[in-house]
Amino acid sequence: MSTYSPSYSSSSLRDLCVSPLCSDVHSSDNSYDPCAVAGCSLSTLVKGTCPRPCPSFAYTYGAGGVVIGTLTRDTLTTHGSSPSFTREVPNFCFGCVGSTYREPIGIAGFGRGVLSLPSQLGFLQKGFSHCFLGFKFANNPNISSPLVIGDLAISSNDHLQFTSLLKNPMYPNYYYIGLEAITVGQCHCDSGAFKPEGV
Repeated sequence: MSTYSPSYSSSSLRDLCVSPLCSDVHSSDNSYDPCAVAGCSLSTLVKGTCPRPCPSFAYTYGAGGVVIGTLTRDTLTTHGSSPSFTREVPNFCFGCVGSTYREPIGIAGFGRGVLSLPSQLGFLQKGFSHCFLGFKFANNPNISSPLVIGDLAISSNDHLQFTSLLKNPMYPNYYYIGLEAITVGQCHCDSGAFKPEGV
């Protein structure tokens, strides 16, 4: 994949501050916040008609990486398992990152939020499966980390195991699984063996 630059795309545009996705990328519970930062007048802010773009965002990752970018919309073209199968997704919204610290560019969000790849492509409810590989395989071009989306993720379960996901109203964008027991080898671990400070 080549580097994307909005200036080379005739269909690229900045998302507006009134967009729910703008509030989401800024983690704002108040939908007026991004438009206030963008400098909208009070009347356009209240009416939800401010034409200003969504302000730049900064996002921090768990490993200490930081990215700064703009919320951008463009047409996304995906390629299927055969070269002739393509799908165009107009108005696909993503963070166009211009500056990074420690993190690689090109991270796709798979959470339950409105900005995530599964939500925008419409396969969040149908399901997806992803095989996570260990870091020791990260630089090996001969080992892939397959992503199976949509109906195929559910129907091709001959060699896959599934577990139901739980929802947490406090953090609705994350995935949770129920934990009933922990076994290491043949040894069942008592739940009291784990302390909040870590053991």
